[in-house]
Amino acid sequence: MFIAITHSKAGQRCMVRMDEYTVPFNSEGQAQAFVSLLRQRIEAPHPLPRLPPEAPKPDIRSGKRPVKRSAVSA
Repeated sequence: MFIAITHSKAGQRCMVRMDEYTVPFNSEGQAQAFVSLLRQRIEAPHPLPRLPPEAPKPDIRSGKRPVKRSAVSA
């Protein structure tokens, strides 16, 4: 992701540009704090989501869908 701090033409406001998206800030300090936090979050470890258990696949030979059986024992 492209991240840059730019200044408005009047020099009064700072803009943080993230790829094609731009966010205005009242001061360079606010813009730098935002960029710092954004970079920390991007670089932070992100655990992979758990995948749901695999659903039973239909029996191709018979064309019937599998029956999901409960794990209850008598």
